[in-house]
Amino acid sequence: MDQRTVDNQNATVAEDNRPKVKEFSDSSPQKTDKEMAGLRGQIEKIKPEKSAEQ
Repeated sequence: MDQRTVDNQNATVAEDNRPKVKEFSDSSPQKTDKEMAGLRGQIEKIKPEKSAEQ
C-alpha cells in the first residue's frame, strides 16, 4: 500500500471517530472506552505496515 494511502486512512479514521466519541462520552462513558480501544487496535495494526514500508 502507498504511504499516502495509509496516511489518508489514518486521518479519515480519526475524523470519523472524533464526533462519535463526543456523543458517547455524554451518554455512555463505557462505550467511549470501547471505541477508543478499537481505535487503538486499528492504529496498532497500521503502524507495523507503515514502518515496514519506510
